[in-house]
Parts: sequence; C-alpha cells; structure tokens
Amino acid sequence: MKMGVGGRLILLFLGCQALLLLMLGYVYFKMGRQMLDAELLEKGRALAQYAAAGSEYALLSWNKGLLGGVEEVVGRGDVVGVRITGKEGSLFFQKGLVGTGDGLLMVSEDVVVNQSDYIGEEGLFFAPGGDRQEVVGRVEMFLSKERLSRAFFTTSAYLVFFSFLVLAVSAAVGAYFINRFFIQPLERLHYGVSRLARGELETRIDMDPGQGELYFLAMGFNTMVESVREQMRQRGEMATRLAQKRNLAILGELSAMLLHEVGNTLNRFNVIRYRLAQEMLSEEGVTALEDFSRELGSLERFTRNVSFFAKKPEMKLRSADLKDLIQGIISSFTLMNPKEIVFQQSLPQHPCPAMIDEDLMRHALLNLVKNAIDASDKGGLIEVSLESLNNVYKIRVCDHGHGISDKDKQRLFTPFFSTKGPLGTGLGLAISKSFIEAHGGNISVESEPGMTTFTVTVYKIPGGGQDGGWRSPGDA
Repeated sequence: MKMGVGGRLILLFLGCQALLLLMLGYVYFKMGRQMLDAELLEKGRALAQYAAAGSEYALLSWNKGLLGGVEEVVGRGDVVGVRITGKEGSLFFQKGLVGTGDGLLMVSEDVVVNQSDYIGEEGLFFAPGGDRQEVVGRVEMFLSKERLSRAFFTTSAYLVFFSFLVLAVSAAVGAYFINRFFIQPLERLHYGVSRLARGELETRIDMDPGQGELYFLAMGFNTMVESVREQMRQRGEMATRLAQKRNLAILGELSAMLLHEVGNTLNRFNVIRYRLAQEMLSEEGVTALEDFSRELGSLERFTRNVSFFAKKPEMKLRSADLKDLIQGIISSFTLMNPKEIVFQQSLPQHPCPAMIDEDLMRHALLNLVKNAIDASDKGGLIEVSLESLNNVYKIRVCDHGHGISDKDKQRLFTPFFSTKGPLGTGLGLAISKSFIEAHGGNISVESEPGMTTFTVTVYKIPGGGQDGGWRSPGDA
C-alpha cells in the first residue's frame, strides 16, 4: 500500500528524532567519560598534594611513624593504594594496590621542602646557611576507576531507557499534531478543490488561523474562488450587455423608422390642432383642445428625447464660457419658477473658457437643473457651483430633496429608467451622460437623505487635459 504524505512526514519526524538522540548519546558518552576521568584526576591530585604535605618531616627524618593520616587515606573512596619514595627513588612507604592497568589511575606529586622552614634543624637535614627549596621525595596515589565506571554505565542505561521513552512519546505527540495541523487541513483543501472542480462556486474552506501557512493557503483558495465567481458573473453580465447592444442596434433601426412615421403623424396632428384653434368651440371643446395640445406636447418631447438618444451627437466644438452658460440656464429657470425655488450660485469671478459644443452642453446641464427642480419641494434650495482646477472644470448641481436610494442610484443613467413615474421618460439623465461623455468628460452622483449632488467634470481642452490647453487668469 502506498504511503501517504502524512505517513512520510511522521517517518521523517521519527528519523530526525532518532538521529538527534544518537547525536546526543554520542556526545554524552564521549564528553561524560572525559568529565568523569577529569573529576577523578582532580580528586587524585588533591589527595596527592595532601599526602605530600603530610610526608615532609617523615621523609626528612626517614621515620614512617611520622606520616600521620597518610596511611588512613588508602581504602577510602576511590583510593586503593599509595606509594612514597625518597629523593633517590628508594621506597619509603607503600600500602594497598599499586601498579598500572586500565582500571587504575596514578597521580604523583613531588614532596618539596623549603629549607627556611627548618632553620633550627639545619644541621640535622641540610647544610647550615641554606635558603632554597629541595625535592626530598615523591608521593604516588593510585585510584580505582571501577566505581565511576559503574555509575557511568548505570546512568547510560537510564539515559537509553528514557531516550526510547521520549522517542515513543514524541512519536505519538508528533503524529497527533501532524494529523491535526497538516493532514486534516490538506484534506479540507483537497475536498474544496474537488468541489470547485465540479463547478460548485460557493465552495469555501474555513480554517483556524493558528494553522499558519495552511490558513493563508485556505484564505488564498477562498479569494481565488471569489475571483472566479466574480469573473463568471462579469462574463454573464458582459454576455447580457452584448445581447442588449445587439437588441438596441436593431431597436435603433426600428426607432428611426418609427420616429419618422411618428414625426409625420405629429405634424398632421399639429395642423389639426391649428385648424381647431381657429374654430368657435364650446367651453368643453376648448378644454378638450387644451388637453389635446398638452398630450401632443408631451408626445413631441418624448419623441425629441428618443431622437437625441438614438443618434450619435454631432460635435461642433468652439470656445465658450461655462460661467456664462450656467448663469443663462439659471436665469431662464428663475423667470419661470412656479415652485419658487431659491438658486444659490458659487461661480468664479474670472471667465471659464472651454472647447465645447455649447448646444449639447446646455441641453445636458438643463436636464440636471430640471431634475433638481423636480426633486425639490416648493421654496426649496438648489446650489449650483463651478470650480476651475488645473485642467478641468467641476460643475456641481445640488438639491435638498428626499435623496435617491442606493438601488435606484445604480440604474440612474440607464435609458428609460425614471423615478418620476408616468411624468418621466427616463431619457434625460441618459442623454446628459451621453453628451458629457461625448466631450470626454464624466458625470457622477452622490446622494443621501436630504441631499443629492450631481458632479460634471469637463476638460478645458478636448482629449483630456494635455498641457497647452485653455488657462484662465485664476489658474496661473
């Protein structure tokens, strides 16, 4: 049976553990033995120095009875024998096991005498007048390595036992954590990839942040799935838009024919209305004629808007002052102001020249101001501002009506969408957007309860504001 990734990881973990234990064991056996030998050697030196200090007078007088406690050292601890010789190598004292062998450690120390310590006895030991050190003998201490060897091997046995115990415990713990933090997350990732391969784009992998890199891998997978889902949604929308464009192209051709026929019919209706207006009509006839004229005007307005939207505008660019254009629009609405709207203007003091088609731009801004009036209550406030920046103009039309919902705001510039009900054709804003974009500019809207602001960006020169365009005195 083929071993999986988890089994291989556990084997690798156990192999590393075993190798580490072998290395530690080697270091222990190597260094531990050396440390024990060094300890025994240090102990032997201390005892040899003690025995040498206690053997000075006995060697000078060559009297073993003066050795004091040197004899008692043998047999205590690791000391198994002692040998003391004179300065000529003659044996002075020997006790216990002496000799060489693997199990014995010999430590020697010279017995050095300062003649000045024996001033009153020079005649007995040294020539009179001497003042120097002299080696009068040698002490050899023999220590057994057996006890330390037994202790060393006993400790080694315990170490081997605990090493295997640690290896077993670490294997169990390592297997648990590898399964918990590696194998299980990998299985989740595999399951998620399998679901994604089946086309389940709602797949999501939830993982604990404590699982490190695998957590970030799962988050990356979730991000990838969301990106795929978004791309599929965008492709669906693109296919829908392409279908709509094909339908609109066909609809445009039909609209051109319909508009032509409707225009002819409207002309005939206008002739009929003119003839009826010349006749003596009853009061009810006059009312009916007024209703007929009003409905005919509405139909003409709708036909004109459809005509504007259906055909690509022909641009006739020339230098025009946006400030004068905006002032003229506001003045025309001020003269005919049944809702008693208050217009607040914020315009630069200097002229604001731009290369535009004045008729198309007037039509676009007229639609914005008219929409603001329709959205305002009687006596409401409409703010119109013009700001001159480096290479663009910012025109803002702000009303203080009820605002536009987020849902409606997304469809606001869609053809035939209107928030005015039967009173709106749904083409005004679409036409304004078309005319402004034909100038290379753009239009945006911000809305909240109690305030809606349309912002129009117009470049001072065609093509998007290259250097060398129009500059007003305030821009210098």
